[in-house]
Amino acid sequence: MLRYVIILSACLLSSCRGQDEVISYYDDSKVIRTIGQEKNNRRYGEWKFFYPSGKIKSIENYVEDRPVGDHIEYYETGEIMIKGAYSPDKFIEEIEKDTIENNEVVEVTIKSGCRIGTWEFYDEQGNVTKKTYKDCKEYLQK
Repeated sequence: MLRYVIILSACLLSSCRGQDEVISYYDDSKVIRTIGQEKNNRRYGEWKFFYPSGKIKSIENYVEDRPVGDHIEYYETGEIMIKGAYSPDKFIEEIEKDTIENNEVVEVTIKSGCRIGTWEFYDEQGNVTKKTYKDCKEYLQK
């Protein structure tokens, strides 16, 4: 009886959070493209993105559909391509023009992550280039 109460409690707690696990697949295959959590149709928490081969492509963290915290991208070989972090409280607003079904052009505001600190960019041979970001922009030291 206690086992059923624990299972029922766990089910109720997980549904009360309002978060749903989202898994997308590559074109009619069983290969996962993305896996993560959504709340009110917005990305939250850790998201993993995969290559069509099934190997990990990137790991990103989200709050209200924008990247925050650690960000890592991988080559298909498994070697790190990019490593850095996004600000937890700043974002960049960009306005993009988009054409919708009836050929009407509309402006869409997109909020994207704000790079902070030192980002490492690796080429396929493992050589690293470091860039430092301050106030969402690349910071060039003199």
